[in-house]
Amino acid sequence: MALTTMWDMRYIWHQIRYNNEVLAGLGLTGASSVEIANTIIKRKVSPDQLASGSKRLCIYFVPSRKGLIEIVSENLVQIDCHIPNNIIGPMDVCHNVLDWCWGAVKDQTIIVAVDDKPISGIKLEWEGFLGDVYSSTSHYSAAIRLKYTSIVY
Repeated sequence: MALTTMWDMRYIWHQIRYNNEVLAGLGLTGASSVEIANTIIKRKVSPDQLASGSKRLCIYFVPSRKGLIEIVSENLVQIDCHIPNNIIGPMDVCHNVLDWCWGAVKDQTIIVAVDDKPISGIKLEWEGFLGDVYSSTSHYSAAIRLKYTSIVY
């Protein structure tokens, strides 16, 4: 299977964006598509980009690692959850949202389609919980990493 990170990211984002538990955890139940798209984003944010009181779920790639042979790449996806400190139990909310994100993708296989024809499937694997990540002082933030292997040709 060829390296298809654009499609992979779309699929991962879609699985998380349409998960009812994730939406509820972020307070997005019944929210508009624009509000959801502004909260669950496909890039990393710096602490100064976090608006006070806003929740943010960031899904993005971190540098890939080479596999045992040259044509294999281990791709890593990081999911950061940023919850404002002014709500009750920001750490619990953040960890629950990350658990639900993992639940949304763990039993899924990414089907990569070219010209609407599925060409391959990728199984996401748990890479680890990163714990607290650097954030603004007004937010509690934690992250998880997922991995999958692809062949680069």
